[in-house]
Amino acid sequence: MIYARAALCASPDRAEPCGACEHCRRLGEDAHGFIDLTRFECGETSTVDDVTHLLELAKSVPFFCDRRVIIMDEAHNLSRRAFEALLKAWERPPERTTFIVLTSKPDVLPAALLSRLTHLRLTLLGPADAQAYLADICAEEGIRFSNSGLALIHSAVGGHPRALLRAAEKAAAY
Repeated sequence: MIYARAALCASPDRAEPCGACEHCRRLGEDAHGFIDLTRFECGETSTVDDVTHLLELAKSVPFFCDRRVIIMDEAHNLSRRAFEALLKAWERPPERTTFIVLTSKPDVLPAALLSRLTHLRLTLLGPADAQAYLADICAEEGIRFSNSGLALIHSAVGGHPRALLRAAEKAAAY
């Protein structure tokens, strides 16, 4: 989301979102309702038609911003035909669209598709960083926690931030 916000910001400061322009404020309030940002959850039921729809959207002119951002989450779940559709589109990518392809399994993505992407590999959070991350979120959300409980969550799910958040949500429900 940080990269998407920077790409959509009306006046980025050294490639960082300014946080003050109308685009940044709207993205901060409700990123799901921002028309120039599309989030697509690539599930096992995603079809080539779903991807074709995204590619048609990518060709359209952005509404508010200078560009459109399409985030494809868990892209490794796409079918072979969907990957082929993406490959054809990314040979000549739409001028005003940025695709952000997220995956926890990059080795599953076809090599031809990977060759057309810029890679940013993120490492897993270690125990201390995971505990600090969860402690900050729990404090912001008003959720009571213990450091030993946060350490237990990390040992159960590892250092994937999304898995940490899901486990913390489940624990907080009890």
